[in-house]
Amino acid sequence: MAFRLVDGEYVVIPESPDGGFISKTLGLTFHLLDGSLGLYTPKTEKWLLSAEEKIKQETEKREKLQAEVERLQEEVERLRNTSTPST
Repeated sequence: MAFRLVDGEYVVIPESPDGGFISKTLGLTFHLLDGSLGLYTPKTEKWLLSAEEKIKQETEKREKLQAEVERLQEEVERLRNTSTPST
């Protein structure tokens, strides 16, 4: 059950057809998912990531970029060590 404050009184927010509760102010739909709060953005039709999911996503992105940096550094070093023919 969810409530909205209207003119100093709490009014029940009706459940949406998908079982969530719509916040017109935030433009989000709140859902209870496996015991935790899930936030859905109808405008973009996407779920917002939890803090843990965001940290995991950023960590994976950082690790991927670091691996690419290392690969490029190795390539630069290989090219530096390659002898070029004299003309």
